[in-house]
Amino acid sequence: MGKSLPEDTLRIASLLPAATDILICLGLTDCIFGISHECKVVYEEHGKNVNWSGDDCVHVLNSSLIDFDRADDAAMTQQEIDAKVKANADSLYQMNVASMELVRPSLILTQGLCAVCGPSPKQMSCLKISSHVKVLSLQPRNLSEVLESFVQVAKVCDVPTRGITMKDEFQRRLFQLRSLIHDHYKGSSNREINKTRSSLSEKRKPKVLLLEWLDPPYDGGHWVIDQIKHAGCENSFDSLDSCQSDVSKKSKEVSWDKIYKSDPDVVIVACCGFDLDRNLKDAKEAKGAFMRLRAFKENSIYAADGNRYFARPGPSLLGGISIIARCAHDRIGSLSKKIDELDFSPKEGLGWSQVIFDETKQAEIEIEDTVTIANKDDFYKIHADACKSGKKYYLDPETGYRVFTRIGLEALGKCCGSGCRHCPYNHASVKEEDKAKRIKQPALLYRAGNFSNKDISMIKVLFWSGGKDSFLTLRALYRSNPRKNDFAIVLLTTFDETSRVIANQNIHIDNVVRQAKHLELTLIGVPMHRASSESYISRIGKAMDVVRKEILHEHGIIGSLVFGDLHLDHIRDWRDKELSKLKIPLEYPLWKKSYDHLMESLRSSKVECKISASNVEDVGVGDDFIFTYEKLSLMKKSDVTID
Repeated sequence: MGKSLPEDTLRIASLLPAATDILICLGLTDCIFGISHECKVVYEEHGKNVNWSGDDCVHVLNSSLIDFDRADDAAMTQQEIDAKVKANADSLYQMNVASMELVRPSLILTQGLCAVCGPSPKQMSCLKISSHVKVLSLQPRNLSEVLESFVQVAKVCDVPTRGITMKDEFQRRLFQLRSLIHDHYKGSSNREINKTRSSLSEKRKPKVLLLEWLDPPYDGGHWVIDQIKHAGCENSFDSLDSCQSDVSKKSKEVSWDKIYKSDPDVVIVACCGFDLDRNLKDAKEAKGAFMRLRAFKENSIYAADGNRYFARPGPSLLGGISIIARCAHDRIGSLSKKIDELDFSPKEGLGWSQVIFDETKQAEIEIEDTVTIANKDDFYKIHADACKSGKKYYLDPETGYRVFTRIGLEALGKCCGSGCRHCPYNHASVKEEDKAKRIKQPALLYRAGNFSNKDISMIKVLFWSGGKDSFLTLRALYRSNPRKNDFAIVLLTTFDETSRVIANQNIHIDNVVRQAKHLELTLIGVPMHRASSESYISRIGKAMDVVRKEILHEHGIIGSLVFGDLHLDHIRDWRDKELSKLKIPLEYPLWKKSYDHLMESLRSSKVECKISASNVEDVGVGDDFIFTYEKLSLMKKSDVTID
C-alpha cells in the first residue's frame, strides 16, 4: 500500500459507498473527486451539497448493469434481479475510463469482498492506473474488521488520529446501547420479560432472522452476525449452523423450510441495495411465505433500510445494530423507548418499520385519533371507540404499540392463530395445546371426543373452578340424570389473563385442562383482563356465544348455568340479579347441603383431593383434604379455612 498521502494532495476515487461514508465521517469530503454510481445516496444522507459538473466536480466513475434509478430496473422483482445478477456476475460494473482520467486520483478505494456489491480490483483492470496511485481494497469480514477499516482509511489519508477517534466513538456508542439492554434484563422481573413476546421464556435472548434477500431468501452474513449479537439477540440459525465459524460466515441462500425450522422470534427484511420503502413493499408481497412463521402470527416481522444499515460495512452499521435491538425488543416499552432516545438510533418510518400485512397502510392510523384514544380509561373502552370509528388498530395504553381491533381482524378473513386480544373467531386456529396459555377471548380449551353434536339438544354449563365444590356439583348433576342422556355438561372456567390462575383457588388453567381431559368433558376458557373495564356479564355472554356456535351450532339450547355455591346468600343474590340478564336459568345443586352430606359424597367418589390453599398452621398445600378435614373436625376447629 505504501506511504500515507498528505491531505492537501489527496484526490480520492471511492468506488464503494462504505468507503465514501468513512471518508465523509473523517472530514475528507473535499478530497473526494470520483465515486461509484451508488455513492450519491451517501452524500444525501450526510446532507452534503455536491458539484456534479464543471471544474473539480465529483465524477461518477462507473455504471451498472442493474441501476435502480432506471424505471425498468426498479420495477424488476427480486427473482428477476437475482437471475440477472447470477447470469452476469463478472460483468455487473463497467468502468468509465474517461471519467477516471479526469479525476486524476492519488488514491483509489475499492473492495474485494463481493463482486455484486461494487467494482472489484479485477473489474478495474481496464483502467491505466499510474504506479504512484495508491489502491486500498477493503474487505472486512466482521464488525471488528469494519472498525479497523476506519483506521486503515484514515492512515492512508494521513489523518490517523481521526480514524482512531472514529473507531473509539463507534465503540463508545455501541457500549451505550449494549449497556441499556444488559441493564434492562438484569433489573427486570421474569414476568416483565415473559410478557414481551408469548414464546420467549424468562431471559432467553430473542432469536432474530435478518434476510438480505427474499426471492430466493438469503440470510445475513459477515458483520451482520456481530450486529445481531451486539443487539442482545441470537441468530435464528445458530442452533442449525453451530459447526460454522462466525468469522468467515458469508450470506448464503437458504430454503424456506430451514427458515421455518429455525423458528425466529423476529424477522427483519433488510435486502441488500434496497431502502426501507422497497423492503416494506417486497416483504408484504412475500406474505404467503411468511404466514407459516410464528413471527408472522405474533406481528414480529419488520423491514429496514438494508442498503444503508446492513449492506454497507461502515459507520452506519451502528444504526443497524440499534434497529435490530429496537425490533427485537419492540414490546418492552421501557427499553424500546430508551433505544429510541439514543441519538444514533434510526427513527421508525425512516430507518425501519413494522410490516403490516393487509391493505391498510400505516398512514391510515392518524396520529390525532390514536392520541385521543390512548388517553381513555382502559383498552376495552379504547377498543370500543376505535371500532366505532372504523379503525383497524389502536394504541395500547400500557405499551404504546398497535393492537388489531375486531374490525382489523375481521378484515383478515380468518383466525391467524396468534391468540389476538380481540379475536372474533374464538381463537379457532390456535393449536389446542397452546390455547390455555395464549387465548385472550372466551374459547374452547378442550373438546371432548365423545361429543356428538347431532345428539345434543340441551347443554348445562357448569362453572368450574377446579376445586372440590365444582367436582361435587358435577356429581350432583349426574345423580339427577342417571342415564346421562337428557343433557350434556360443558365446563366453564374463568381465569386471570396475565397469571393464567383461577381466582380464589390458586390453580393454574393448565391443571383445569387436565381435569377436563380426565373427565372427558368439553371445557370453555374465559380469560379475565385486569386492564379492561369489560363487565363479568359481558365476558360470560361471549362464552355463551361460543357454546351456541361451536357446540350447539345454533340448534340446541343452553338449559342452565350451574354453580357450586353452598350457603353464601349475598353471592347467590348477586348471581340471580346480574346473570339473569343473560336470560338463562340458574341452578345451584349444592345449595344449603350439609357438610356431612358433601363429605360423604367426596369420600364415596374415591377421587384424590389435595389442599390448594390454607390458613392453618401445620396444614400445607398438597396435603390430603379428606384426612386433614376429618382431623380438624375431631379437634373441633371451626375457625379455620382450607380448600
